[in-house]
Order: sequence, then C-alpha cells, then structure tokens
Amino acid sequence: MCPPLPVSYSLENPQRVYHLNYSEHGLLTNGPYKSRVQFRTLSDFGSSIDPYTDRSTVFVPCTLPSAPSTASLASTPAKPRKTRREKPHIDLDPGQPPTTQGRPRQRVFVACLQCRSRKIRCDGAKPICYNCNRRPDSFLCSYDAAPKRRGPDRLQGARQRSVKDSLDGTPSATRSRRRKARSDTVSSTAATSSSSHLTDGYSALEPGDSQGWDSQSASTPFVGASSYSPYPVLSNMRSPLSSNLSDASDDSEHSDESSSVSIVAEPSVCFTRKTWWDSLLTFYSDINHGSSNQSLTLTMSQREFGMRCITSDLRSLFRTSNYWFSFFNVPRFLNDFFNARRREAMQPSLVLAALAVATFLHSSEVDQGEAGRIKAMRLRDEAQSCLNASLNAQWIDSSLAQAAWLLAFFEVCGHQYHSSARVTSALFLLDGIIRSLSLTAIDTDDPHASLFHTSTIHGDSGDRLLAQPTWSRAVHKTSVADAVCRPASYEVVSYPSSQDGVSSGCSCSSISLGSNWPAAREYTPLWLSTPAWDETWTEAEVKKEECRRLCWSTLYLACGHSSYVWAHKRQGLDLFVVDSANYALLTPGESLARSPYFASFHPGRESIWALYSRIMLLWSTCLRMRCDNTANNAQKAQFAMRAWLFADVIEEALNRHTCDMEKAFLFAGREYLFNVRMCISHEYQRFIPQAAADFNGIFHRRKADEWLKYQTSVAQRVMHGLYKVTGQAANVLAKRPLFVFHFMAQVSRTLSLWERDHTYVQALEVSKALLPPIDYLSALWPSHEQRIRYDKLRVELTEACYLAGIAPPPAPNFNLPSLEDPAAII
Repeated sequence: MCPPLPVSYSLENPQRVYHLNYSEHGLLTNGPYKSRVQFRTLSDFGSSIDPYTDRSTVFVPCTLPSAPSTASLASTPAKPRKTRREKPHIDLDPGQPPTTQGRPRQRVFVACLQCRSRKIRCDGAKPICYNCNRRPDSFLCSYDAAPKRRGPDRLQGARQRSVKDSLDGTPSATRSRRRKARSDTVSSTAATSSSSHLTDGYSALEPGDSQGWDSQSASTPFVGASSYSPYPVLSNMRSPLSSNLSDASDDSEHSDESSSVSIVAEPSVCFTRKTWWDSLLTFYSDINHGSSNQSLTLTMSQREFGMRCITSDLRSLFRTSNYWFSFFNVPRFLNDFFNARRREAMQPSLVLAALAVATFLHSSEVDQGEAGRIKAMRLRDEAQSCLNASLNAQWIDSSLAQAAWLLAFFEVCGHQYHSSARVTSALFLLDGIIRSLSLTAIDTDDPHASLFHTSTIHGDSGDRLLAQPTWSRAVHKTSVADAVCRPASYEVVSYPSSQDGVSSGCSCSSISLGSNWPAAREYTPLWLSTPAWDETWTEAEVKKEECRRLCWSTLYLACGHSSYVWAHKRQGLDLFVVDSANYALLTPGESLARSPYFASFHPGRESIWALYSRIMLLWSTCLRMRCDNTANNAQKAQFAMRAWLFADVIEEALNRHTCDMEKAFLFAGREYLFNVRMCISHEYQRFIPQAAADFNGIFHRRKADEWLKYQTSVAQRVMHGLYKVTGQAANVLAKRPLFVFHFMAQVSRTLSLWERDHTYVQALEVSKALLPPIDYLSALWPSHEQRIRYDKLRVELTEACYLAGIAPPPAPNFNLPSLEDPAAII
C-alpha cells in the first residue's frame, strides 16, 4: 500500500500551487523521475512545463482548513502573481461530420487511440492528428471504425433532448476550461453533474415501442381491482424504465424548473433488463465448456454457441410439453425472443423458467442424468430470483404470471428437492399474481362470457350463498324424467351449440391447432388437440387469449395437485383460482366463435375444452364444499344432489362428441367426473339420490367397475409406450416426471374403494397393476420425498392384500432400461 502523500500549505499565500512528483510512491513506476517528493511553486517552472506532454506531474491546488485573519493578510505584502499560461485551443479537422441535427460539431467524432490514452483533446485529423504530429516520435494515428459511446450516447440518436434545445438554432455554449474561483466548491459541482447525467441516462433508456407500463392499450391491466396480493402492490404502478432517479437539472439552462430530488418507491430493474441476456449466454457457455469461473467477456463464437443451445432448449420444451402449456402463442413468443429489442422487454424469469423446465424434462437417468438436473435447478433458482426482483420492482404483467406457472409446474414434478412446502409456496405465488392482475375476470364486461357463479340456496337456517355449478346463460331443454329428478330450484345446465343433432357429430377437430397451423406438427406436436389461434387477431387480442388459457391451465395444475392431496386424505389449498365465483372468463377456444372463419362451425360452449374446464370447476367446488364446516345438513344434501346430476349432464355431453380428442388428454375429464362422484359418495353418503339400481349406498358400483377397467387398460398399455394410450407418437413416458404422482394417487383411490367394501378385491388387483409405471418413473427421476411416500404406499397395499387373502405385490423394480435399445425407453 502506498504511503500517504504529504500535504502542505502556506498561510502567507493561500493561492500558491504546488508541484508533486509521485514517482517515489509507486504511482508512476515507469516514469523517468527517481527523486524524492518535491514541493515547488509554479513560478519555478516558468513556461517550460507543458501540461499536454508532461504526464509525470500533477498540479494540486492547496486548500486551507480555515481562512486566515484579515490582519495577517494585510500585514503580508502581496507578491505579484504570474498569470497562468492559456491552454492552446485546437480546432477540429474540417473533415469532421456534422451532428445528428446537422449542426457543426463542437467535439471530435472519433479521437485517435493515442490521444484517448493520454486523455487530451484530439482534432480528428487523418492520417495523423495535431498532437501526434507534434511529438518527436510521431507516427500514424490509430482510429476505431466507429465511436464507442457510453451512457445516453451509446446508441446514436437515443439522447432525449428538450424542446428548448431543438428550437434553439445556435450551438450551446461550451464549458470554459479556465479554472474558476473558489466560489463554487468541487463537491457541489460534481454532485450536480452526476445528477444531471444520471437523469439523462435513464430517460434515454425508454424504448420507443415499449410494451410495458405506459402503453397498456395492447395488454391487460397490471393490477386489478382485487385488494389481495402476496406482495404489496402500489396503485400508481410505474415502469422501472420511466422512473427518474432525480429531477435535478442544470441551473444555467433550466433555472425556472424545480431542482427537487425524487426517489423512486421501488428498486429498479433497468440493469437486469440490460444484462440478463449476456449473463444467460455466459451461463450456457460455462456449463457446456465445463468452466467453473464465469468469464468476463464472450467471443462471437461463444455467443453464437450459447444462442443455439438456448434456442434448442426452448424448442424442445414446446415439442415435449403436454397440452397444459398451450397458453403460449409460440410464433409470438419466438418472435419476441429472436428480436433483440423486444427480448429486452421480456420478463427474464419467463425465459429462465422455460429453460429450467425444458432442461429438467430431458434430465432423466437415461438422458442428461444428474448433471442435467443440477443445471435445471440452477436455472430454476435464477428464474425465481428474477421473478422476485420483478415483484419487488412492481414490474408485474401476464408474462410474469406465465413464469410463475412454469416454476409451479417445476415444483410439482419429482425433482431431488421436491417437498410439499415448495409446492405450496409456488402455487400460492402463482395464485397471488393471477389474483393481483384479475386475470380470471378479464371478460367481466363481455355479455357473452359464461359466469360460473354462486346461487342462493335457501335452507332451514335461512339464505346462504354456496358455490353452485350453474352457468348464467343456461337455457336447456330437458326431459320429463330429468325434471322430476331435479329440485324445483335447480338451474339446469345447458350446452348451446350450432349443431343440435347428435348424428352430425362435433366440430372440435375443425378448430383445433393441428387443423389450422401446419407447422404445429413440427413445433408443438403434443398440442394438436388444443384450440387454434386466429391469424387475424391483433397483438392485444392474442395476449388476452393467452391470459384466458393461462387461467385455465392454472386451474388444471391446481386440480391435479388437489386430486393427489385428496387421494391421500389430506386437505387441499384454498386458492383463488379454484373458486368458481371468481370466474368471468371465456372458456378455451370460445373466443374463436367470434371469428368470421370459425363462427360457422364453432361448437360454442359444448366444445371438448369447455366441458373439461367445467369439470375442473365442478371438482374444485366439491372440495370447497367438503371443507365448509358451516353448512348444515340440508344445504349439503341439496348441493350433493345438484353436483351429482351436474356430473351426469357433463358426461352425456362428452358422450356426444365424435372428435376422438379425449385420448390426447388421457381422458382426464372422465377421471375427474369419477373423482367427483367418489368425493360425494364419501362426504355426503346420506344425501346421494338412490335412483340408480346399482348404487349400494357406498359408491356407484357400475361407475367404479368402469373406472377400474379403464385403469387396468392404461396400466398395461402405458408400459408398452405412452403413445399407445394417447395416440401421439411423440408422447414419451420417460419425459413425464409428473405422472409418478398421478399413478400413486390412482393406487390410493383403489385402496379407498377396497377400504369401503372389503369384498371389492378387484380394486386391489388394479392397485398392483399400477405399480410398474411407478417403479419405472421412480427409477428415471430419483426423488427422496417421492420415494418415502411410495414406500409407505406399498406397505399399505401389502397389508391390504394380506387382509384380503390375495398375493402381495411384487418387489419394486428400479432397474433402468438399456440405453443400447431405444425401444426399451417408453
């Protein structure tokens, strides 16, 4: 460490200027001076010193700790002070280009490297400038091909200028280089200059075509009317890019403006927006090259390699993900991603979360293995950090909700750190963002939107609002038998369609993505049975449809979690998205009915996607009613009857479909219909209508036999390939880590059937048939928490088999398939 430099001043002449030689202190190790530190007045040098060429000396003005008394100044005779030599003014070369506004240039366009390294003014003359020509060892100057700007001038023409500067035809006065008197301190001048530069810099960062905070005409509101939010949400939300750090301005030019300083209420994410892409490229470069230390700069080849890897991972996500991910408009997403300017406006957490899920789906033991899972977890952690930063900065939009959905999906899968606490936290975060943005009510002002509302049920204790599975625009023609079975106050569910005849079949396949986007077979082969996107939609309409489908996908995700939790006899999460009263939303694909192209053959609210959405809401309503301890017996009886009949009506509507699209969804809708009946049988046994002859007071035996037969068929065919169940060749069980919890929940349900009727031994046989898929997925996706739950489930099944007098299940088989035989990977 360098020793402190000596400081000296004179009380007799406070204006003396001293000359310091820094060579002995190691500050100029290569300088020619080897003498000790010397203090000499400026008059000792005369005019021989040249501030432009002598770099080993620095002039330091000496300041006093306190002003001397008047008497001492009067007694000291004033010595004649020699005036300081004026710095020579160097005119710019005539060949300098004008400014962007066509004015004569006051500063050089590109200075040579020699002058820039010596920090002196350059006239820009080529091939040799004025200063380099004066040097004894002069040689040709070196110039950059283009100016390397920083701050607001980094992009030419990006500086935000005031109207006064634009209207003023005369060039602004240049700052005088003469050293001024001590009336203005150095600290105040530096503070004003720094504040002015920071303000200009942040004002210039606002993109012209920003899709963020100020231009909300093409997007949904960032904060809805709901008062709930997991994080504090401000009512006056502003863009981090539009928040100025200071309102202070130069007094010489804006003397009439206020110089008060305002501090933003939220942290800025401007730096993250500018740097997250380079950080991601660096991450991919280090991961693929096995480097433990992140490099500071990337070569062009490394950037291109990282871009190719990221693009490949994103495309693999769309190719291998199931229909839950269909809320992405893939062309729009890729267009924003490949456009550098639009990519800067994307949520960093969205891209990072997509890469995390894509990497994890390809990280089974027969694919990328543990290294891939570690990489996926690192990407997940980075995505979570960026999402939290956006929440803290109040940068909340629908893209952030998509990122939260991807993170929630990641958590429900069986990774190495899977736990109930992590799943609960991720789902509540996603639920809070959707509630803050009021995404489930974006069609409130639409008179054609279906409202799955609550109805007033009058019981013995008076009026009470309970969740009722009815649709506000319900007009359905029912038979006499249906009218007799239903209570008089029951609002009948209707499914209006343009095709009333059953023989004509359905038209769901005509408006599917696979029938209207030929490239879907290449980019999204597992989304062919999802609703299409209208090419005539504006960007605002596309984003609104993305929000609708995101809400329904969130409902599917939440119902999948609640189904697993309920099968294991635990209470689910009370989320905002599972409450049917919060929905004023068009069902998936229902907005296509307004398109001139799709209106003629659109099935309306009877489409397969609309029916599945209603089934999910019905299931969620049953669970919420199950946990409502304040409802009396009469109210629960009335609800149980209506929910049971509602499930029958939906099942009849599903049977009328001829599109054969349910197998692509693994008949999930019928699975939940069975769960609804099973829930009602368990919770409201004394309230179930006894109309069916095969209903024994415990559960619907015919429905249970059909469900068990289907589960046996699925368990047998899935071990020969998941595509044999879904009919999609690209559907591989090895890339479905979430299915391990699905099959475990099915085993728990079959055990529940046997526990209610010990003579129902067929349920135990189906439980044993479901174990091989669980063994296969457990071996591919090792998870400590999942393995503990699976061992406990096998113990329960073994004890039930012994009590029923049948053979116990075989030992678990965790052997991995052979990598040399591709057919062994199913």
